[in-house]
Amino acid sequence: MLILSIDSSGMTASAALVTEEKILAEMSVNNKKTHSQTLLPMVEQLMDSVDLSPEAVDMIAIAEGPGSFTGLRIGAALAKGLGLALEKPLIGISTTDALAYGYGVTDCLICPMIDARHETVYTGIYAWQGGCFMTLIDTEAVSLRELAEQVADLHPDPGTAVIVCGDGAQGYQESFDGYLREVYTESGQEPEKR
Repeated sequence: MLILSIDSSGMTASAALVTEEKILAEMSVNNKKTHSQTLLPMVEQLMDSVDLSPEAVDMIAIAEGPGSFTGLRIGAALAKGLGLALEKPLIGISTTDALAYGYGVTDCLICPMIDARHETVYTGIYAWQGGCFMTLIDTEAVSLRELAEQVADLHPDPGTAVIVCGDGAQGYQESFDGYLREVYTESGQEPEKR
């Protein structure tokens, strides 16, 4: 099965052609142009790079958010237009699910963070348990302090790593670390109870 994947949920626009076994081609663009200017040419370049016509696609996957409202609308419009023209099914993929799943099997909690402004992020909390990818907390918008408390409740050992990723992790790393220090004791013992 050949799947065209499109992500316009953030500043970077991405597209990929994948099968069940491998990534055939992928492309990301992060420039001053809008997604409406970059996505369709990107898809055309991807198809050309593997010498396939758009009709060869079996399904179209689109990032359904959370993320940039305008970017998500542009990506959804492109996916829907292609799906209708090519008579191919569409599937929506949660942006936070995709970010977390990309880290593969790990013993750490995985916490994608998408900037929602004002020290608030869209996030979910994920883990691999018994070889299965599990959603521990569904995607929601929370303050960094609330997220730190959720992480502490789910992962009470401050000596074990928690993977944070996404643009919110980059933009709010220092603030988030500060909230984690408030939740955990300095001695590395049990988290403080609130």
